[in-house]
Amino acid sequence: MVQGEMYCPYCGETIKERAIKCKHCKSDLNKTLNIRKDEQESDVQKISNIRAETGASLNEAKQILIAIKDKKISNISLDNLNNMLKEIREISESNTQKTISKDKSDQLKDIKSKGDWSWIKLILLIFIFYGVYNFIQAIKTKSTKNNSGNNVAQQKQSNQIKEFTLGQTIDTGKFQYRVSDYGYVDFIGNIYLNNKAGNGNKFLIIKVLIKNIDSETRFINGGEVRAVRNGSWLKFETPEIVFDENYIIFEDLNPFTSREGLIAFKVPSELKGPFYWVPPRSNALIKLVK
Repeated sequence: MVQGEMYCPYCGETIKERAIKCKHCKSDLNKTLNIRKDEQESDVQKISNIRAETGASLNEAKQILIAIKDKKISNISLDNLNNMLKEIREISESNTQKTISKDKSDQLKDIKSKGDWSWIKLILLIFIFYGVYNFIQAIKTKSTKNNSGNNVAQQKQSNQIKEFTLGQTIDTGKFQYRVSDYGYVDFIGNIYLNNKAGNGNKFLIIKVLIKNIDSETRFINGGEVRAVRNGSWLKFETPEIVFDENYIIFEDLNPFTSREGLIAFKVPSELKGPFYWVPPRSNALIKLVK
């Protein structure tokens, strides 16, 4: 090839530098960008030309120019420029998606880690509160035993206790209670947090409606369950902690609002009943018989 000639970027044949159409393949050379036409042309101008021809961004045009220099291309068609731009954008999009996926994965791990700690804190707080509650209840129970004894017949004769049946409403002055149903199961909770009754035990499940009839917010709990054995009370004063919205554990109830839910007690399988549910701060007994 002599001075004043160049190779056609489409067919590779020798043509004049000033040619606007290849005499061999008839390609339109006006659509060809001559990167090395002017050896003195600055990279800034070359980048500007690439952007004008392809619509590429500044960063994309820089990447195209670097690729052209690496491959030592003197003439390149507009189609090849557009193909290079397409490849650059596909790589950029792929890298962006990987970054987004990694960020989402890190966020999910962070959320899960925080969520796990939140559950642990909640469980610890519940157990602390539950321990304090049981301590107070133990003191009250000891005081009650000392004052009135544990003989069922004596208590009934002295009218210390009043007996109700399913569906009846008990009014304690601050709360109203109504038990609508009960049953026995071996397992309570869900697949993540669950309790098993174990050998020789069963769970007594009581469905109760509690209404706060006081003028201020009041704390509610599960009360206790009783059964008669050899003429004396067996008292089950500790409800089960069940992490399920259907179960009542420790809650606040606003004035004149109601809460219907389940209360669970672990009892011996050998006891066939009848069982009695005693609402909190009450001398009433609800006999669990259908």
